[in-house]
Amino acid sequence: MCAVWYLDPSQAVAAYRALVALPAAPRPRYAVKANAHPALLAALAAAGAHFAVVGEAELAALRVLGVPGARIACVTPGPPATLLRACRAAGVGWYAVDSPWEVRKLGALVPGAAALVVLALPPAGRLRYPTVRIGAGLADLDALLAAARAAPVELIGVQLHVGSQCERLAAWRRGVVLAALAWQRLCTAGWRPRVLNLGGGLPVSYRRPVPTPAAIARAIERAVARVFPVPPAELWWEPGRYIAAGAGVLAATVTRCEEGPRVVVQLDVGRYRGLPEAARGIRYAYLADGTGTPRPTVVAGPLGPRYDLLARRAWLPRLRAGERVWLPLAGAYTIVQTAYPATADVPVVLGPLPPLPAAR
Repeated sequence: MCAVWYLDPSQAVAAYRALVALPAAPRPRYAVKANAHPALLAALAAAGAHFAVVGEAELAALRVLGVPGARIACVTPGPPATLLRACRAAGVGWYAVDSPWEVRKLGALVPGAAALVVLALPPAGRLRYPTVRIGAGLADLDALLAAARAAPVELIGVQLHVGSQCERLAAWRRGVVLAALAWQRLCTAGWRPRVLNLGGGLPVSYRRPVPTPAAIARAIERAVARVFPVPPAELWWEPGRYIAAGAGVLAATVTRCEEGPRVVVQLDVGRYRGLPEAARGIRYAYLADGTGTPRPTVVAGPLGPRYDLLARRAWLPRLRAGERVWLPLAGAYTIVQTAYPATADVPVVLGPLPPLPAAR
């Protein structure tokens, strides 16, 4: 019995519509990199969703579905020329820049493009990122704005990213304060910004409670009212995880159990087969129907706990090889996604999600 990934696109549509219905909240734009399965994208497209892309494969998947360019934004600040050309051909509406070079490149390849200035913000999410800065600092804006004045590019606002799976409201408030400072610089330089894009980062509750989108939206609304003399005409965010996570369940198979002072359970999925974010700080829930009282268990992938650790302390009953361990909220950044190299050959089953064992 091999691992199976269950995907219910209707769950993603429900999450998207719940965000749309939030009062005084940013408009959602789905981050395609979180889950680019054609069925999920088709369901969101039929629901009228807008999309954020960072690569050519994502853009191509949307074009196959007939999503108009006006509902697509290219949100990576350093896209290759091939992506910019493809976006121009597709009529993509928005782009992102974070340096004079990127401004000039965008102006040369997509003359007349509308662009957001991407701001550098220390990531405050749960995921651990490589130490490569993305975005412009406030000290970099003068050179960027000078390049924009000389290029056929329209700067329409600012963009930031608080960090993936951001569980702290303070990070969103800090992002709004930084955006307001950059916004003022754009206005002083003669631009008329109208768009504030707060990027992704909406968290999901893998193992513990996290702030809800409503709570985050309220924090953003209050911060905007405090630091923007005139609120931005358009407010966006780009959830990928929040929209897609609940649409997927991963059914893993136990391959080995080690009893002793330390109980170790190995699965047929791991950091290098379907769960790349386990190496970057995401702690999934593990559910099983085994016998006995749950006990602290080390969970590992096929390479074992030394090289493929998934959880240092998951509460699981006694298990045997061949039994199932279920991972809920596995619809984002797991089997079908473009944020990490593809590492899994796990079968996909479309339809309603299966019932799960109760958490114990």
